Amino acid sequence: MGYCRKDGKGRITTILITFAILIFLVITAYASYKMIYEDDHSMRDMIQSRNFSAIYDFYAASNPVIGGRSYYGYENASITMVGYLDPSSDSSRFFINEIFPQIEEDFISTGKIRFYNKNYITEDDIKKRNERFIYSQSQLCFRKLNAEKLYNFYFGLFSIEAADVLGLADRYGVSKDELYRCMEEEEFEEIKQDIAETKTFRIAGDPRFYIGLMGRDNTVLEGVPSYERLRKEIKDYQAMIGDKE
Repeated sequence: MGYCRKDGKGRITTILITFAILIFLVITAYASYKMIYEDDHSMRDMIQSRNFSAIYDFYAASNPVIGGRSYYGYENASITMVGYLDPSSDSSRFFINEIFPQIEEDFISTGKIRFYNKNYITEDDIKKRNERFIYSQSQLCFRKLNAEKLYNFYFGLFSIEAADVLGLADRYGVSKDELYRCMEEEEFEEIKQDIAETKTFRIAGDPRFYIGLMGRDNTVLEGVPSYERLRKEIKDYQAMIGDKE
């Protein structure tokens, strides 16, 4: 009866190669981790707070982080819609003013979905303190001062110029002086998070939408989708959870 005997020298070579590969993977993983940890404030905050679920959602599954974020709609709505929008962009303004009202009427006001706004914003916008910075910072300051009216203020941003945000705030019960002071002095983690997601998800200016279940299992839509496309995606998720209405 014949049999094969593995040469001892060959076994040692295999072990050494496997060990070398493992060392390479560990070094590569550590270098990537160190680079992300040092450059990405959101990653650092999530690690320090041991928010491992958010780390997985963001870096492994590429899901927008929605925990702790303000939303528009009902708490018990299982379907989530996250929109990366820029109030200074014509395409974002078109979506909010022309398409979103139908989504609100058919799916948000009926308790089917929750809408989360995220800002398309970069580190360069923060340095320049440009329109994107003004729109983003004013939202978070308004939330701090009058959270109940946040989304009234947010949707209003898509019909005004950045220079008029103080007047818009005054219209919804927040003094111009308080908002201005907050915008000059406060730093918000949500802006750092939106910057990180804009960069990591490679969002390039046009609107982007993530429709999913409780922030996961997302369908990603680029640009300005038609109402019919959005309706189809939402209906598909309704079917998944057994909501036949």
